Amino acid sequence: MIAVMKILKFCDALEARMKSELSGSDTARDYASVALVYDKLNSMVMELREFVVRTGFSDREEEIQFFKFRKPIFMSQQIYHKKLFKLLVQKSFRSFDEQKKLVQDVRNKLEQFAVQNFDFYCYCMGTASHLDAQYFSMQLGADGQVDPFCTRYDLKLSKLLANNMLLEYLNGVDDKRTTSSANLRWTGSKSALVELVYALHLVGVFNNATADIVNIADELGGFFGMDLKNYRRIFIDIKGRKTGQFLVDRMQRNFHERIAEHDGG
Repeated sequence: MIAVMKILKFCDALEARMKSELSGSDTARDYASVALVYDKLNSMVMELREFVVRTGFSDREEEIQFFKFRKPIFMSQQIYHKKLFKLLVQKSFRSFDEQKKLVQDVRNKLEQFAVQNFDFYCYCMGTASHLDAQYFSMQLGADGQVDPFCTRYDLKLSKLLANNMLLEYLNGVDDKRTTSSANLRWTGSKSALVELVYALHLVGVFNNATADIVNIADELGGFFGMDLKNYRRIFIDIKGRKTGQFLVDRMQRNFHERIAEHDGG
């Protein structure tokens, strides 16, 4: 019992650290932040593995407790952030329409995995425990060895939990874009929106000036339903204009005129 109590206590402390890292990161928009969190989660999982292998379990019941309820907390976050990073990187190279197809493909895969493992998913989400020893206790592998940090099904449970988080993320993005498209439409030119993208990037108003211009173009383009995949080429065209013909020039001029009108009563 002492050994497992040490493991559970270690899990509590490690989970607190993990929650602190997650609460202090902005992984919803910036794939660089996602990569940073993923690296930290990898280190935590390795730390957990080393501690469990070194400490060991005192009996089967507590072994099951760890693999069913504790390890998936860490593994699901690790898997989720890996999948989220991959999704954000892929989106950054695609047009808005291609992004929608990519997201739908991801949704289809999540649904397929859930359907294939429906019975197991129901078992884990319920209160049943009669198959715990089969699912969440260490077994001999094909090489005749026992992996002290793995069971037959704890990774599958972690993947199901990670998929739930990814689906929640996708639903949140859809909700935001549905709301924005219902209330706001960009009626200016595409080049004007690209100007805005570059202007906002240069003044560093997103993520404490760490947001990549690719992410800003992706988010603003998606928000307004505009395909900004070729924003770099559009920017080259913008550079050929004469001073005073830019959106940001008009914004500055009109803003100062409004201030002057207000001051003049």
